[in-house]
Amino acid sequence: MEGLRIPSRERNRRRDGSLRGLDFKRWALEGIRGYGEDPWFFLRELAQNARDAGATRIDVRAHRSIEGLEELTFVDNGRGMTFEVARRFFFRLYSSNKEGKGNQAGMFGIGFWSVLRFEPVRIKVDSHCRKERWAVELDERFEPTPVPSELVNNGTRIVLHRHPRFKHEPEFQQEVEKGLLNWCRDLRQATRRSLPLKVFFNGAQVSRDRMELDTAVSYSFKTEHVEGVVGLGDSPQVTLLARGLPVWKGHFLDELAYNPKDVKWKGEGADDIAPVFLLNGNRLDVVMSRNAVVDNRHLAEVREGASKALQRLVDQQFDSVSGESPWQIRLRRALRVLSRSSQRLKKLAGLFALFDDRDLQFLTRQKGRAHRSGQFIH
Repeated sequence: MEGLRIPSRERNRRRDGSLRGLDFKRWALEGIRGYGEDPWFFLRELAQNARDAGATRIDVRAHRSIEGLEELTFVDNGRGMTFEVARRFFFRLYSSNKEGKGNQAGMFGIGFWSVLRFEPVRIKVDSHCRKERWAVELDERFEPTPVPSELVNNGTRIVLHRHPRFKHEPEFQQEVEKGLLNWCRDLRQATRRSLPLKVFFNGAQVSRDRMELDTAVSYSFKTEHVEGVVGLGDSPQVTLLARGLPVWKGHFLDELAYNPKDVKWKGEGADDIAPVFLLNGNRLDVVMSRNAVVDNRHLAEVREGASKALQRLVDQQFDSVSGESPWQIRLRRALRVLSRSSQRLKKLAGLFALFDDRDLQFLTRQKGRAHRSGQFIH
């Protein structure tokens, strides 16, 4: 990354050229600056590592230790890692053992050290891989000390301690839970079927088994590598996930094309009725900053799936029409705007020629009605 300089003091280097101690810590702090300002972003990175290790369950706990420190424990039931793998990749920056593995979300080898956002005074890494178990504890100066492993089964356990930031333990726990809901709510396993990866906080499940939107009507869809839900809400919104991990938020589906030429979404919209998308692509390629994806055929699959789902949702509402509704004029006006604002939705304009004003109805007379969901599977 630009702007980073390797310290010149050779005594702080190992024979393999990697840094050690406080120099490593300073280098790591510089390396994670591009991840944004959210202090709980590291939960995403730990979840990503767990997912890539084949985990099917993650357990997170937060409390005050007997020393009076705030303690956060992150445990997964993945494959774990040998000490040699950890030494070669885990404890070196910008090295990764994930390159070329299409079902894995990370490849840059620095994400783990986003735990420094927690400002820990002590870090313990404990891993069990088949017959090998090991654990290392890093103090505030990043000096490692071997300690006994506490894991019985395969997996990895990360324990972070820091001086209290919150006056009371429940405040600390509440903030950790918010971070998990923000970053790990829709996490997916590293399997072909991309099943939900369950995440628990202090014993209670915080992840969702199914992606949902808080809209009056919604339509769920799933293909081999893409899933999501589309609804109609007050304002347009697109939330994009990669393997269940949040990477981008915007307003319009066209923004995902990364090609401003001939895109007309700027300044357009419809009063009170707009598409809302929650989309997940299990083959998306994420950039190092974790806030964007590469515009390739995998992203095109997401856009295509989302466009089809919106058309299905609209068709579903038209098919369910009966009687007159005060929403009919607003719906027709909104769909006309939407069909102009996206190349993929232009065919919706033809729907208006098929319906008389008296036939157009919208089911949601009250926005608080329960969701009406459908499914289509390729």
